[in-house]
Amino acid sequence: MDSESPQKIPEFPAPEFTPNLIILFSGKRKSGKDYLVGLLHQRLMETNINIGIIRIANPIKFFWAIKHGLDYHKMLDSSSYKELHRLKMANWSVEYRTETIGYFCCEAILMDDAIGKSIWICVDMRHTQDLDWFYKYYPDRIKKIRVTADEETRRNRNWIWTEGIDDGPTECELDHITDWDLVIENNTYSDPSTLEAQLVTITNWIDAANNLNPN
Repeated sequence: MDSESPQKIPEFPAPEFTPNLIILFSGKRKSGKDYLVGLLHQRLMETNINIGIIRIANPIKFFWAIKHGLDYHKMLDSSSYKELHRLKMANWSVEYRTETIGYFCCEAILMDDAIGKSIWICVDMRHTQDLDWFYKYYPDRIKKIRVTADEETRRNRNWIWTEGIDDGPTECELDHITDWDLVIENNTYSDPSTLEAQLVTITNWIDAANNLNPN
């Protein structure tokens, strides 16, 4: 009897634009990823560099809100409204990744208007599939950063451990990775001078990438 070949998962190719550098931030909830990206973005706004801030969670929240008649704009902040839907939404996004490859990455790039921007900064890299997708299409343009914070610091930022989330794939899937280009310890007691040096490292990456690939 002939065996059936496994069905190939459809893959969404990258848009026909290649930025000079893609910086992928990863870290657990309340580690301070958004805060650090905000500091970096504020610094870069003083220059003429075009920055695209990409949030893979945005299309997930958008389509989940449409699917269930929710307020998409309330899903974008840190309110309890989003937390009510986080677990089911996260589980749905994980399941959807078994049916498509790169869909949320492509949608995030388009939704966040990153096409044409020389530098992309992804705030919320959480899944191996998404990381692999970026490496497949932009293998020589990526720097990946891990933001860490101890549990006491995260609790002080209103983090509450939630079963199914904090022990699930959206929080733990990239824990095995050790070859980060930069690890930023973002604890309450972290030395500000160390953080400053790390921000300088990132801006140096950006300057080097733009000098190597001038638009």
